[in-house]
Amino acid sequence: MGFFVGFTLNKLWTYVDHAEEGETYLLKYLIVYAVTFIVYLFFNFSCDHYIHPENFIAKTIADLGQDNFANWIVVRGTLVTNILSIFVNVILNFFGTNFLVFRVPKPNDIFD
Repeated sequence: MGFFVGFTLNKLWTYVDHAEEGETYLLKYLIVYAVTFIVYLFFNFSCDHYIHPENFIAKTIADLGQDNFANWIVVRGTLVTNILSIFVNVILNFFGTNFLVFRVPKPNDIFD
């Protein structure tokens, strides 16, 4: 449901000036979101089972003198990896919809 609402809002509101008739936006949108979801799953799994970024983040925060917050991050490692994975997914979705689905023109092309 959220996928179709997001697609409709993007096409009719966010990218209304860039949408062209006859273009297969839904298929491109579906492909971008499917690929970024697979990347999200792979990144999240890798972080949870192999990389453990919460340890690096907690060490940096502990070096800043925030030991309680560093311990909180270590204990909630899965939450940290989920947040990082969501951030990666959002960035990939943004670039995918901008440059692959709706192809936002370059600034020089807008004012010609």
